[in-house]
Amino acid sequence: MASLDQFFSPNTLVACHDAGAAQMILDNTTDAVLKLCTFRLRGPAKNIFSGYDADAISASLLPSKITKVICGTGWQDSLEFEIMKEASRRNIPSVAVVDRATNLYFRFSRDGETVKPTTVVIPQYEMPKLPADFDTRNLLSFVDDGWQRQIDTIKQNNSKQMELDSLFIGQPLVDEDGHADFNIQYQFLRDWLASRADVSAHGFRPHPSDKTKLPGDLINKVKISDRNLSASEDIARAREIIGIDSFLLEISALAGKRTFRCFRVDEQLFIEKQEP
Repeated sequence: MASLDQFFSPNTLVACHDAGAAQMILDNTTDAVLKLCTFRLRGPAKNIFSGYDADAISASLLPSKITKVICGTGWQDSLEFEIMKEASRRNIPSVAVVDRATNLYFRFSRDGETVKPTTVVIPQYEMPKLPADFDTRNLLSFVDDGWQRQIDTIKQNNSKQMELDSLFIGQPLVDEDGHADFNIQYQFLRDWLASRADVSAHGFRPHPSDKTKLPGDLINKVKISDRNLSASEDIARAREIIGIDSFLLEISALAGKRTFRCFRVDEQLFIEKQEP
């Protein structure tokens, strides 16, 4: 049995938008369990769950037959929040899957309104990162099988010829109100390229939710990743990995890649090496 199977029951609805939790649910739930579910999907999650039948998003948000809800907890779209809110209103048990403890409170709030899922589940390796004041009474951890598989994929492919000197992992910077700023990634990318002027093979992997376009001054300086490549395959082909705080940076460092994290303090931009 996969580690998330225990949270499913007959007539479960799966609601996802952001890629992180969607991939985590797919990686840690058996195919037979998912085939019995109803899906409400938007954004990157539509591709991740492309092997399953999903109702049109214009269909009822939460059909009357549903007895349980399992949701991602992203902030790029309101779908997951609205379904958790509707489940709470109708006293339907809900399970919120958190892929990372970063920006944890933003995942359950919109415009001053907060939802409280019945259960919050988070991978074991994220537990030490929980805010000290987070209410853990309805929180459970689980073993994320996909985590180690991605690390192993990077290590196994490291023996192949490296195609890139560096790969920038696209990611927004999220402010205290939960608003995502994608444009700042290009400022970091410019700083990174300036610091690596002696090398030329640089890649850029756009975030699945990114709708911005690469600025004109960067078009001829980086190679956009093939979207058919998985993140771990993409990371394996580069000597160095760079990006804003991200799950992918963590697995890159653990897989032995030279990894660098971008961050901002008091409107100043910084880049530092990330340790495993």
